[in-house]
Amino acid sequence: MNFKAFVWGLTFLAAGTSAWAQAAPSRSRAIFDALDRNHDGFVSIDEFHKDIVASWQALDLNHDGFISDDELQTLPSRARSLLLSSLKHADANGDHRITFKEVVQARMQAFDAADSNHDDRLSLNELLAYEARLEAKPAAKPAVKAARH
Repeated sequence: MNFKAFVWGLTFLAAGTSAWAQAAPSRSRAIFDALDRNHDGFVSIDEFHKDIVASWQALDLNHDGFISDDELQTLPSRARSLLLSSLKHADANGDHRITFKEVVQARMQAFDAADSNHDDRLSLNELLAYEARLEAKPAAKPAVKAARH
């Protein structure tokens, strides 16, 4: 698996955070193309599921059924910081380690949020629109907090 595609898939865990939205459109296109295994212009749910499994297998280094911060120490620092943010978001029970079930739930939630026409496949336009929504989301939060003070 292409490392960029691997990181894209993992940062897709960061739905609702700014980590995902920081990718440039050209980089998003290259990563999208890598994940589109059959090159039909869409990332199908099947292609997405295969990426979830491949990502899991690549990160659960000790094969204990969990991904912990320690297992991310071998990654480059930028990838590690994106993944730590993603893991924090996906860690549903707050135990500082993530299970395969938590990965699947977080990634499928992000897939569903990006799949605006609900056809179980992502187009590049849907991906870019999803990124734009995430980019806009953090900007709105400080304004709400400022109004409360």
